[in-house]
Amino acid sequence: GRKDGTIDIFNSGIEKRDNVYGNFRRCHRLHHHSGSPVRALCYTPDGSLLISGCDNGHLYIHDTSSFLQNETIRMVAVILNAHRSYILAITVLPDSRRFMTSSADGTAKVWDVSIPN
Repeated sequence: GRKDGTIDIFNSGIEKRDNVYGNFRRCHRLHHHSGSPVRALCYTPDGSLLISGCDNGHLYIHDTSSFLQNETIRMVAVILNAHRSYILAITVLPDSRRFMTSSADGTAKVWDVSIPN
């Protein structure tokens, strides 16, 4: 995540071109975070969802299942005011259907998310 509220997603770079960092090439940039810095990111174990948390306390869930086909990554859910302060960490629980967030507001929360196909 970046301070400007964007998220850069990289893939292994094979050829030299713009947006190449070491052996990685930026292939997506997400702009869904209203300019609020993104401090916390977490993929589900199967890589199909990317969960992000911002300084404004909002959570965003992105469908990354089409990532390898270089298709657009779409936002599938947003939880406004999930916390009253910065979201500092996100982790997916072993069942892959729930995740936990912690915040600078001193709280930790468990979320259950069902995303239809």
